[in-house]
Amino acid sequence: MSSRIQFDLPDPVRAEENEEVVFFSDGTIRVTQKAILIGAPHNQTFAISQVIGVSYSKEKEGMSTLFGIVIGVFALFSSAACVSNDSYVFGIVLGAFGLFMLKRSMTFAWCVSLKFAGLNNQNLFMKSKHHAVKLSNAITRAIGHLPPPPPSGGEPVAYQPYFPNPVNSLN
Repeated sequence: MSSRIQFDLPDPVRAEENEEVVFFSDGTIRVTQKAILIGAPHNQTFAISQVIGVSYSKEKEGMSTLFGIVIGVFALFSSAACVSNDSYVFGIVLGAFGLFMLKRSMTFAWCVSLKFAGLNNQNLFMKSKHHAVKLSNAITRAIGHLPPPPPSGGEPVAYQPYFPNPVNSLN
């Protein structure tokens, strides 16, 4: 006779069921079935269940873009004036600066926009359109992979007072 009590333990959960599905991974950004993980230098995590939409587009042009174009054109015209007045070195430096400003202002980065329920949307800037499309599609698949939400609570319960009305009581 043994004095030990033996319990029936459930079967251990198989590792395949617990493994997290990875939809996208490029070394910095990783999209799993539960989260979007952004590595160094930003080190951020976004829950897939909080993302209500995703899109990709080019970075929006704004006043900084217009300002850069104006500065670049002004620098090019100034460099032409300097070269014609025998200031070759200054004209070449100013021309190089103008070309740099124009190239920087006219180059737009691709970004993936994560839309949340509040006003805290997040943009993830990508190297190319190809990477932006792959990341956007992976996040869309991860959102579609979420389990359905639990059913609503059903019918509301009518208010029951703590002390019943004495007129409607049986006594």
